[in-house]
Amino acid sequence: MAAAADSGYRRLLPCACAGAATEEPEEEEQQRPTCKARLFELYGMNVVGVESMTGRFELIGLTGVGVFGAVYKAWDNCCRTVVAVKRLSGRGRRVRHGGGGDEPFSLVHTGVRDLAREAMSLYACRGKRGVAHLRPNGVYAEVSGSCDSFLVMDYAGGFNLKDLMKRRRKEPGGGRPFSENEVRRIMRRLLVGVNAIVEAGLLHRDIRPENVVVDDGTEDLKQKPTAAATTGKKKAQSKKRKMEYTICDLGMSVPAVDSPDYSPDGVLTSIYNAPEILLGSCQYDRRVDTWGLGCIMAELLDGPGEPLFDGETNLAIMGSVLQVIGAEGVKSWPGLKRLADEPQALVRGFRDFSRLREKFPGAREARVARRPALSQAGFDVLSGLLEGNPEKRLTAIAALHMPWFDGSGGLRRVIGSCAGTSF
Repeated sequence: MAAAADSGYRRLLPCACAGAATEEPEEEEQQRPTCKARLFELYGMNVVGVESMTGRFELIGLTGVGVFGAVYKAWDNCCRTVVAVKRLSGRGRRVRHGGGGDEPFSLVHTGVRDLAREAMSLYACRGKRGVAHLRPNGVYAEVSGSCDSFLVMDYAGGFNLKDLMKRRRKEPGGGRPFSENEVRRIMRRLLVGVNAIVEAGLLHRDIRPENVVVDDGTEDLKQKPTAAATTGKKKAQSKKRKMEYTICDLGMSVPAVDSPDYSPDGVLTSIYNAPEILLGSCQYDRRVDTWGLGCIMAELLDGPGEPLFDGETNLAIMGSVLQVIGAEGVKSWPGLKRLADEPQALVRGFRDFSRLREKFPGAREARVARRPALSQAGFDVLSGLLEGNPEKRLTAIAALHMPWFDGSGGLRRVIGSCAGTSF
């Protein structure tokens, strides 16, 4: 499946749209649906007209927003279940926050290739645990014009991991940090999800807490929500409930290639980006996603739940990274020599010494600092994910084999979860 996803996706995206237009010398209004249909049909997918959504889906509420679109909770009248509907703007309109309209944020234009990229990435990950699932015939697009498109996915929860962190901070006493056992369970699930993306032949490239959907087990997906249920309080949560975590938003994903040379235009500036991306390299691999998981792990372990790094530009964020992990790993990375002079000078201006253990102390140091302690096994995972040299950084499957996870339920259990069996 990984090979098929890789080759098929890579073949379609660069020139499928232009190729379809040249092969069908028809009128312009007829070329667009032909192009759009071929993008998906060659990959074994169907595109359903947006008009088919009328009467089938009832929007319940907005659950998430982003640069490329908004996600809504909806009721599917045909399947009698709650689903998630992602709306991608085909017009790129801007609506001011609180200024009216149906979207309190900005939407950038998303064309056929943007729709195809996310839909085909979701399709490649079908049946895999820990990743958002595109529903059968879940791609809805207009057959002509630059109109909105929609992706219908399984409903995976009404809030994200960032929201969960904020809830913890608002609790009495300044918020309780996540325990090491809680962090271990969350990270196991996220590593399984990232490994599933790797197996599908993809790079996610936007791993961050906002792109992890959380299901707290309080919603009945087979019961149509009423107005009272939507606006009222949620039912009491069971103390024994199991939180589920699902990686979503594959809008910036790309197929992994053997000789990478990715466009820098496809990645937004983010405090969760790996050093190689922050420094301007276009040659990276699946370990850019495990760096993002390391940032999430650090944020979960931190008492206040604040991001480990900050900055407004790539180089500013990189400076924040080097202050924490030191420059030794990045300096030992062969790819550093291929970068421009400014990022090379930035790295060489920082000391090699890492302060990561200082920020996440062991038991003895934690007692003195009055901070939560992180076991050595846990720190080995954290430091392995936040390794500055991407060639030495842990992959998702390597991290799952670390003793930290073996001690939480056995290596066999972890490997079984990667194969799609129950946790």
